[in-house]
Amino acid sequence: MSRSNPQGTPHPSTVWLRIAGKADGKRPPLSWWDKEAKKEVPVDYTHFPFVVLDQTNTVRGYSERHKASVFSNEVRDTRTDVLVVKIRGGGVVATGVWNAIKEAVTSKAVGGAFGVNLYIGYECDTKTKELAIGVLELKGASVGQWFEFSKSHRSEIYSTNVVAVNGDRRTLVCAASDSDKRWRQENPDGLPVDQWVEARNAAGAKLEVVAYGVKITRFTPQKHGSNEYVVPEFGLVRLQPRTAVAAIELDVKLQSYLAEYFSRARSQAAEPPAGTGEGAQPDSTDTGAQPDANYGAGQEPAGEPQAETAQPGAEDDVPF
Repeated sequence: MSRSNPQGTPHPSTVWLRIAGKADGKRPPLSWWDKEAKKEVPVDYTHFPFVVLDQTNTVRGYSERHKASVFSNEVRDTRTDVLVVKIRGGGVVATGVWNAIKEAVTSKAVGGAFGVNLYIGYECDTKTKELAIGVLELKGASVGQWFEFSKSHRSEIYSTNVVAVNGDRRTLVCAASDSDKRWRQENPDGLPVDQWVEARNAAGAKLEVVAYGVKITRFTPQKHGSNEYVVPEFGLVRLQPRTAVAAIELDVKLQSYLAEYFSRARSQAAEPPAGTGEGAQPDSTDTGAQPDANYGAGQEPAGEPQAETAQPGAEDDVPF
């Protein structure tokens, strides 16, 4: 909030996606909540590749006692950042770092679960191939599955690289990032990576842009006690250079919003933005594995067993 922007920067996400908690087939495994129409809109996950921009940690769930949703602010580091957990219409029920409030939040009296907001870039227009920011909401066992996958593929998920091509051999030249010294030296004009590679290739170089997105390969049913639910399995997809560039530009917009968000007071931040699924059918069955207390930047909590992941290849190229 400022004098020139008294309302603050609006949330950049255009859609909030969530995974069905129950494995009864009554709801699509992936959907978003249309607030105006007050209904779930199914998403064909087999044709929904996305680019991961960032992720934050949160609490979400449903209180059977209060018949209301459970939610919190978003944090980066669960070891040091304070979560303010609320029940809609019932006020604050817990405040503290995750390890200190975990038992209370996940109790039957509250009904909360550890969650992740996965900020993604997705194709919002099939004709123009334009990307928009969305949020994939994960909780319970889906969180564990994502942590295992992202731990194994961190460099592919978050990096855009330039490689030299020599027959079947690919050699890393540099990362298209300001943190890479060679990239800064060889691209002083700050050209987008696709334009820079195109110019170098016109001068006789043989370079490629290598970047990956993520797809949900399938949903598998699981059971925890009497609760039955579905869990996504993730795979990698090769991105077109223009998509990798668009994702970087989209992330700049996202980081501007997040910088402002994390500067707010915690109580103010612990209010869900419009479009997050308020009014949707409660999704309380998948509580899954809850993370350990020592989860912070660059670390993942203990989760579910590692999922099978598809190895990227030419057949996985995303044409958008």
